[in-house]
Amino acid sequence: MIKNIENLKFFLTQYEELKKLAKKLHRLYTLNCNYGLTKRQEKIQEKTENKVKEIVNNLNKVLNLNLKPYFQGDPRGLPLFLVNDDCKYNLNGYDYIDYHKGIAIYI
Repeated sequence: MIKNIENLKFFLTQYEELKKLAKKLHRLYTLNCNYGLTKRQEKIQEKTENKVKEIVNNLNKVLNLNLKPYFQGDPRGLPLFLVNDDCKYNLNGYDYIDYHKGIAIYI
């Protein structure tokens, strides 16, 4: 929960970093769809996704949230959403995440 100006500044700083990382992921997901990734690009994608996870964990700690990153690899849409348990559902015994109920990180 954002309760003071310092928390708001922290959130906005982290959000801006997530936007940069989402843009990078979108570019990598597009390359993967069109041509496939090189080993180097695969490592960059993994490192970028890990950085996103680190930022989301920091947001959770500082702002007392329960968010998880959802990576949407289809380059026709947005690459990154923040979801919580409200986005989960079960259909015919399979667990799904309705990421559209989450927070889209616009690039």
